[in-house]
Amino acid sequence: MMRKTYQVQGMKCMGCVGNVKTTLEGLAGVSTVEVDLDAAKAEVEGQFETAQVCTALTQAGYPTTELPG
Repeated sequence: MMRKTYQVQGMKCMGCVGNVKTTLEGLAGVSTVEVDLDAAKAEVEGQFETAQVCTALTQAGYPTTELPG
């Protein structure tokens, strides 16, 4: 099980947070998702590919990059 943090651009409201959370929860291998609107970050836990997370959110309108650490 891994936990990664991503910088998510374009979130402006709680509706955006819901969209990001729903998108991530729909990915294979994702077990938990925490989204922080103020920090513009999402923490994802499970067995998943980082590229999947970044691609899915970017296609949903939220350009995303993995944060180091």
